Amino acid sequence: MKFLKKLSEVEKLTLKEAHKNHPQFRVRNRAHALLLSVKGFPINKLQNIFEVGRDTVSSWLRSWEIDGITGLFDKPRSGRPPIFTPEDFTILKTYVDENPHQLKEAATRLEEKIGKKASIHTYKRLIKKSNYSWKRCRHSLKDLRNESKFRQEQLDQAKMKQYEEQGEVNLFYFDGSGFSTSSCIPYVWQEAGKTCEIPCKRSKRLNVLGFMNRKNESYFHHIEGSVTSEVVIAAFDGFATQYAVQEYEKSQVPCVVTIDNASIHHSKKVKLRINDWMQQGVFLHFLPAYSPELNLIEILWKKIKYEWLTINAYKDFNSLKKSVIEVLDGFGTKNKITFA
Repeated sequence: MKFLKKLSEVEKLTLKEAHKNHPQFRVRNRAHALLLSVKGFPINKLQNIFEVGRDTVSSWLRSWEIDGITGLFDKPRSGRPPIFTPEDFTILKTYVDENPHQLKEAATRLEEKIGKKASIHTYKRLIKKSNYSWKRCRHSLKDLRNESKFRQEQLDQAKMKQYEEQGEVNLFYFDGSGFSTSSCIPYVWQEAGKTCEIPCKRSKRLNVLGFMNRKNESYFHHIEGSVTSEVVIAAFDGFATQYAVQEYEKSQVPCVVTIDNASIHHSKKVKLRINDWMQQGVFLHFLPAYSPELNLIEILWKKIKYEWLTINAYKDFNSLKKSVIEVLDGFGTKNKITFA
């Protein structure tokens, strides 16, 4: 009956590390088998444990005795030569980048240029190996913004965060988002051949105006209907009153609320109330135009719509409203965001 010879301490450590941490499953299996063999496990037991043939286990032991640690790894195998050269693949990526939603067109152009053919599955496999993935495009306003103002705002945000860490200021982020049964269809895991269906109903819109900081502290104001200057003022009145009572009257630490440049935020009615909020310790800091990624509350809306709301929330408007309010009430306790 064949057993592995006694191992040195270095060899044992090497095999234990390979068994626990090596990224390849086969290497972990082989290292484990060698360690068990040293403990006296016969080949017939090892073949049952690892569900392989007797000859396979014997080859593992023999490879270790002959090659040592290199015997754990698979030997290079011969295979079909690649169809495309690196130069061909560079051309393919150029075609894909020019028209990224038409891989078939890129494949056809490549075939016409180099005279080589392959299945569309081969092209998909090749393009995935270069870290490409099939996913939705996104609307972007980046080309409309002033890049120098955006970079300066990033520096200003970093300074304000530093002041907050030193206890000199409290930073909150303000924005609004709307919820209806037709505005957001979430992604879900679905069994092949079956479709998870949501009733197709147009509904009223629940608009939520929110204030949030990095500590997951928040204040929300929601209405059914349009967001007007009066609604924005009501939201800020409620937040400023709460902040003045709970924080500013005790510590005199001001609150800076980051807010985007929506026209409604610059209305005459809103501007007339800014001084009142300042007296309660709440100051407004406007972002440069087209810079939504600098407003951290955008993360909250995404979390609510694509993670925290259940699929049953979209049955009808009343279910959606109830679910949204429950999620908002649970923010900071049940639902949290970890900010860097």
